[in-house]
Amino acid sequence: ESRWNNHISPALGSKDMASISLIDVEDFKASLLKKGLSPQTVVHNLNTLRRIYRKLTAWELYDGRIPTNGVEWPGLDNFRLRYLSPSEARGLLDALRAISEQWYRISFLSLHTGMRLGEVVALRSGDVDLSARLVNIKDAKAGTRAGFLTETVARELEGFVPAKKGVLLFPARSGEVITDKSKTFVRVVDALELNAGVTDRRDKVVFHTLRHTFGSWAAQRGVPLQVIAELMGHDTITITKRY
Repeated sequence: ESRWNNHISPALGSKDMASISLIDVEDFKASLLKKGLSPQTVVHNLNTLRRIYRKLTAWELYDGRIPTNGVEWPGLDNFRLRYLSPSEARGLLDALRAISEQWYRISFLSLHTGMRLGEVVALRSGDVDLSARLVNIKDAKAGTRAGFLTETVARELEGFVPAKKGVLLFPARSGEVITDKSKTFVRVVDALELNAGVTDRRDKVVFHTLRHTFGSWAAQRGVPLQVIAELMGHDTITITKRY
C-alpha cells in the first residue's frame, strides 16, 4: 500500500492499464532514482507494479501487455560490509539494555544466532528448547530451519521463555507480532556514533548488521561455510561465500 500511495499511484495511477508503455515505466524508474531512492527500493516498486498486472491477468480482469517486461532492473549490490567488533557489540547491547529490555534481547538473539529481525520477533515460547539448545525458526525466508543456542544465549533466555506454549516472546504493544523496525535501535546507534562519517549505506550499522556480524565472526573462527549457510538460512552457499 505504501509503494502504491507514495510512488506508483502519483506517477501512473491515473492512466489506463493498457495505455502504460515500456517508456512510461522507464520514466517511472528514472524518477524514483532521481528522488534518491535506493536501487532496492526501486526494484520493490517495479516488482509491485508487475505483480498488479500479473494478478489481474490471472483473474482475467486484464488481457493486455505487461509494460514491465523489457525494463532493465537497477543493479543491486546491497551486501552489508559492516560488522561489529566485540567491543562495539558489547557497547551497543549495553546501551540498548539501559533503554529497552525487549530490544536488547531481540538484538542479542540476532547477534548470537544470525536470525533476521522478522525471524526473532515471530518466535513463540514453543519454538525454543533450552535443554536441547535449539530454536525452531519457522516460515523463514528460505524455509523452516533449526538454530543453535550457545550457552551464553541459553543463560540469557533462562527464566524468560514462558512455560505456556504459543506465547510470543517479543510482542508489540498490541500483543501481535512486531511489524515496525525499532526507533530505539536507531537512536542508540546514533548516540554511539557508530555511523559517524559513513556515507555508503553498505557500511552503515543497521539491525541487519547484527546478523552480518554473526556470519563474519563465525567465518573468522574458521566455521565451515556450509555450516554458516545452514545456520543463517541462506538459499545458496554463494551468498555465504561473500563472508
